[in-house]
Amino acid sequence: MRNNDLSTFLDPYIDQFILSCRFGDYVSDQVVAPVRETCAQALGAAFKYMHPSLVHETLYILLQMQHRPEWEIRHGSLLGIKYLVAVRQEMLRDLLGYVLPACKAGLEDPDDDVRAVAADALIPAAAAIVALDGQTLHSIVMLLWDILLDLDDLSPSTSSVMNLLAEIYSQEEMIPIMFGATSKDKQDFDLNEVVHSDDVGEGRDSQENPYTLSMLAPRLWPFMRHSITSVRHSAIRTLERLLEAVYKRNISEPSCGSFWPSFILGDTLRIVFQNLLLESNEEILQCSDRVWRLLVQCPVNDLEAAAGLFMSSWIELATTPYGSQLDAAKMFWPVAPPRKSHYKAAAKMRAVMLENESSGNIVTYTRVVTASALGIFASKLPEGSVKYVIDPLWNALSSLSGVQRQVASMVLISWFKEIKSKELPGSPGVLPVFPDHLKQWLLDLLACSDPTFPTKDSLLPYAELSRTYTKMRNEASQLLRAVEASGVLYARIVMEMNPLDRHIVDDIESLKQRLLTTSGYLKCVQSNLHVTVSALVAAAVVWMSELPARLNPIILPLMASIKREQEEILQQKAAEALAELISHCIARKPGPNDKLIKNMCSLTCMDPCETPQAAIISSMEMIDDQDFLTFGSSTGKQKSKIHMLAGGEDRSRVEGFISRRGSELALRHLCEKFGASLFDKLPKIWDCLTEVLIPANSYDDKEITQAIESVKDPQILINNIQVVRSIAPMLDETLKPKLLSLLPCIFKCVCHTHVAVRLAASRCITSMARSMIVNVMAAVIENAIPMLGDMTSVHTRQGSGMLISLLVQGLGVELVPYAPLLVVPLLRCMSDCDHSVRQSVTRSFASLVPLLPLARGLPPPAGLSEGLSRNAEDAQFLEQLLDNSHIDDYKLCTELKVTLRR
Repeated sequence: MRNNDLSTFLDPYIDQFILSCRFGDYVSDQVVAPVRETCAQALGAAFKYMHPSLVHETLYILLQMQHRPEWEIRHGSLLGIKYLVAVRQEMLRDLLGYVLPACKAGLEDPDDDVRAVAADALIPAAAAIVALDGQTLHSIVMLLWDILLDLDDLSPSTSSVMNLLAEIYSQEEMIPIMFGATSKDKQDFDLNEVVHSDDVGEGRDSQENPYTLSMLAPRLWPFMRHSITSVRHSAIRTLERLLEAVYKRNISEPSCGSFWPSFILGDTLRIVFQNLLLESNEEILQCSDRVWRLLVQCPVNDLEAAAGLFMSSWIELATTPYGSQLDAAKMFWPVAPPRKSHYKAAAKMRAVMLENESSGNIVTYTRVVTASALGIFASKLPEGSVKYVIDPLWNALSSLSGVQRQVASMVLISWFKEIKSKELPGSPGVLPVFPDHLKQWLLDLLACSDPTFPTKDSLLPYAELSRTYTKMRNEASQLLRAVEASGVLYARIVMEMNPLDRHIVDDIESLKQRLLTTSGYLKCVQSNLHVTVSALVAAAVVWMSELPARLNPIILPLMASIKREQEEILQQKAAEALAELISHCIARKPGPNDKLIKNMCSLTCMDPCETPQAAIISSMEMIDDQDFLTFGSSTGKQKSKIHMLAGGEDRSRVEGFISRRGSELALRHLCEKFGASLFDKLPKIWDCLTEVLIPANSYDDKEITQAIESVKDPQILINNIQVVRSIAPMLDETLKPKLLSLLPCIFKCVCHTHVAVRLAASRCITSMARSMIVNVMAAVIENAIPMLGDMTSVHTRQGSGMLISLLVQGLGVELVPYAPLLVVPLLRCMSDCDHSVRQSVTRSFASLVPLLPLARGLPPPAGLSEGLSRNAEDAQFLEQLLDNSHIDDYKLCTELKVTLRR
């Protein structure tokens, strides 16, 4: 298309759509203008192929639209400029002189949506802006910082402005500019007081240094707890970019002292901690955690001062009970510095809800995140400052509150874990010196195995349960008074069953049932709380690396958490501590490792939704009825139900799911910890994997068949297969070939006479294929395809059909290279005499056919022999199936002198 034609084509877009469209949809914090946006995108696509002269002509039209009084037109013109800047980066040097004044005017526009798109338009040009001369860059950066002073809670441009600031400060060229500025801003602001001053001028001094972080960074504080999620994310992201920039400078020039101003370090730590405490958005939490980790790299003296001032308050805030208000006196309420004659006392953060309204899951996650952050902070303190952490931790551990004990234990876990993560091989890290009374208190807490009496030398329960205990005592007193009031009359009423006095018996029975309900609830909640507290205390003792002579008080709480802890994030703590304990006990003789590993492997088989039960599953019809061939769905359903057991819910299923999840978490941590040396350091794991299954490299095919047939109880075989399935995705890559030696034995189980064994083997091979697809699928093509055509055994055909059905569901598009090799054998089996075989292969065929076009032109899959990967007859059939133009014409033996209608 020539430039003249392109210009003629674009005129209607600019004139009709951008100029005349007024439609805007306010479904979010910023206006959504679908017509203007779509038109601008089309314009951007055209910009990519325009001649530079036509680009300048179109830009001139867009710039003229900036002078129109209608905000929609100014908004539309900046949308066009945004896409121009994004697609023509090579022209940016020539365009910036025209674009920059327009965007600066847009940033000062009275309409907030115009300001937002003006900021968005400059984001792709951030590198070019930083390369400008000092005065121009100064004016732009100062304008952006000043805009933050004028925004309110309803300003949609807030996030866009901060995103642009973050992009500018993240440029490498910005670092020397920030530290090379010689002008120093001496003005100080007290961020915790509202400034009322009439002496503040209409604008700031033009020589004000826009890179003085101690004066500018606090302008972000009021937006950290903004009501709009995108604004909160932009605020913490901007702070992260600032910190990264100054931290890189500190790494390259270590002599330059503290990379973050000491004047605002305390406030920065407080505001980020409150983000960790109050935020529910996962992305913002992760960003806040990264910011916290950068802040704790500041000089030790600054961290020590912050610990002395705030550590106690932080721990108290983190231990706030669920449903209670946070202590407002311990919160940080920043105030934005004044701008012009307006008093922008940014009490925006006071609007944050201090009530803990989140769900139980979010509250638990918040406690873990905040406790981990405090532990990381504590690991940076020198030994002389440990008291700032030890004293509030001792108060929390010695209290009757289970929540406070949990948080204190998690702080200790994070503290010691962070120190150990910095250890170099052969040189253990220096652990802090802990008071003996604190270590002994942790062991005393572990010695209290009865949930009713969780504190040594005390008869008091957990503080969280005091109200429930009071309620139970009141109900018991009411029941006692009712029985005493009836006296002998009650016994006579029960014996004679006089209808006139029946109401007395009903009242007493009602009081009795109420008391039993309360006591049952109390027992359940008390037991769960004690499991959580004891497991975290035990984990803290493990990470302190000072194990007592008797390990039972540590092992029992950790295993109880593996079996019963409902919160996955807390179960993760116990699983990691258990793996750490096993690593400490490798050289211990006699040691607990073999028994612990055996118990963990047994727990992986406790979930009836994942481990088929041979006593229950006895036919293919039962598998079809209960939808056992749906790969991975039962796990998701159980996860959603774990916190809300209905009356008719089978509790054993949920308990089995929790046990399996906990044991798999522990096995995962063992695999990560020991890596390639797992089977050498912990040979019991390989023993559990080969309890019944035998490796092919040690036995021939006949011996494998005999070993499978010699197992009389099919559940033993199923459990062994389930252990292989659980550990397969977690193993180090160097150990997977050894695990693959069990694959021939598992394929024999696919042909087993018991349907539950066939199901377990098919699920196991599918799980192995997801982490070792080349090797496993080569074995599937070599073994399962011939099994589909074995007319001597219906069990073999059922098992192979079941396996391929699960593979199709479990692998999805990863199965594309193998689809041509599976479709034709499945098609042959669609007329099988067995209904279950026909049903499974038909479903698989229907799922594979849409993948065939994606496989055209792909090379044969790796790992297959020449004979298996290339079959000319099947290839021709598939080509004709996909494209009927490849079907050869059929020649009739006689000539028909007719014309066929088309």
